[in-house]
Amino acid sequence: MYHRMLLLACLLLPWPGLAQDAGGNALSAAQKQRIAHAIDALGSPAERRMAAAWDPAKQVAEVLCRPLALRTLRRRDPGVDKVFLGLGEKGDLVLTGDRLLTGRGQARHADGWKTFAFSCGLDPATGEATRFATR
Repeated sequence: MYHRMLLLACLLLPWPGLAQDAGGNALSAAQKQRIAHAIDALGSPAERRMAAAWDPAKQVAEVLCRPLALRTLRRRDPGVDKVFLGLGEKGDLVLTGDRLLTGRGQARHADGWKTFAFSCGLDPATGEATRFATR
C-alpha cells in the first residue's frame, strides 16, 4: 500500500526544472507579481479582463519581453516604432519554464512590417526580461 501511494505521489507531483502546465505554474513569484501589477495598471476593466485571460506565454510576451524588444530593435534601427510579439497563431509563443520565451513577432519600420523569430531570456529571481535576440 505504501509503495502505491509513493508511486502515485511521484506521478502527480511536478518534477523540478520541467515546464509546468499552461496555467502559469512555470512562472516564478516575481514574474507573476510583475505581470499582475502591469495588468492592474491597465486603464479599463475590459482591458484588465482581457489581459488576465491571456495565457502565460502571451502575458510574458506583452509585459516582460515587449519593452526590451522595442528598445533592442530601436538600437539597431531607430525607425522601428512598434513591436508585436506573437502573431495570434496557435503555438507562435512558447514559454519554456521561467527562463525563456521564444516565438515570432513583427516590427514596424519606415518601409512596413517585418516578421522575425525571437528569443527572450528571463530572470526568475527579478521577474525581468534580461536579453532579447532575433533570428
